[in-house]
Formats: sequence, C-alpha cells, structure tokens
Amino acid sequence: MKKVLKAREGFTLIELMIVIAVIGILAAVLIPYTFRAQDRARETGVVNAARAIQTGLEMYASNRPGAPWYPETSSQLVDQTNTALAGLVSPLPKNPFTGKEYLSVDTIYKETTGTIFYLGVSTSATSPSGDGLKGVIKYEASSASYTLTLYGANPTAGPMPQVITGGR
Repeated sequence: MKKVLKAREGFTLIELMIVIAVIGILAAVLIPYTFRAQDRARETGVVNAARAIQTGLEMYASNRPGAPWYPETSSQLVDQTNTALAGLVSPLPKNPFTGKEYLSVDTIYKETTGTIFYLGVSTSATSPSGDGLKGVIKYEASSASYTLTLYGANPTAGPMPQVITGGR
C-alpha cells in the first residue's frame, strides 16, 4: 500500500531566510533617509528661527532714531526690554539641535574683534567650531546692515546655503 503524504503547513527555512534578508536590505536602505529627514527638519527650524530674528532686527531698527541701526553689543541682543532684540522677538527661538535659546546671555559667543556674534551655541567658554556650530546662527552687524549666516546639521562642511542680509 502506498502512503499518502500530507502537505505540511508553514514556511521552509529557505523562505524565512529570504524574507529576513529582504527586510534587512530594506532597513539598511531606509534608515539613513530617516536620519537625514530629521536633520532637514531641524535645519528648517534654524531657518524659521533666523526669520524670527530678522523680523526682530527690523523692528529694532525701526525703533532707533539714528545709526547704529542694529545691535552691536551683547546686552542689545539679550535684554528682555522692548528696546533690545530679545524683547522684540517672542517667543524666543531655540536651536533645534541643542535646545538652547538663540538670544540668551549663556548661548551667545562674541568674537574678540568687530561685531560678530554666534547665537545659540552650546557654551560660550570657547570659540564655536566643528559640531559646536550645529544650528548656530552667526550674526554680523555694522551700523547700517546685518548678515545672518546659518549653520545646519553638518557645520564642518560649512554654513548652510542660506545667508540672510538686511539693512537700511
């Protein structure tokens, strides 16, 4: 008599290995895109913060009776009065990479020469460089104009392509 073999239910080991390999390949391809998307979202946050600061700078200049039109000292940037920049920008924007406020006395680094400030740095103890520039906005002022240079997720490659300028 012949024995009738019943069909077995389930998957073979080969089928399971192929499915796991395909899932692994998809994960290896998609995970880096997820991290880049997060960095792009944070860079958009830097741009939005810079636009808020730009609006505050223009309001600051409109309140001035004469030159210098734009803030040239740390106190003119961080005082919470309505005659200083931080008092004109509400709510105060934060660096999306570090969570530090851009217009706070603890997060501003002033270059030793000129009127160059780094806003939103992690610490003001040393000159910001490398990864310490993530999300930082560099503010350069003269009596009649200003420039905001934005740094993104990869500051070692240089600033983001966007530079905001304004003036009277």
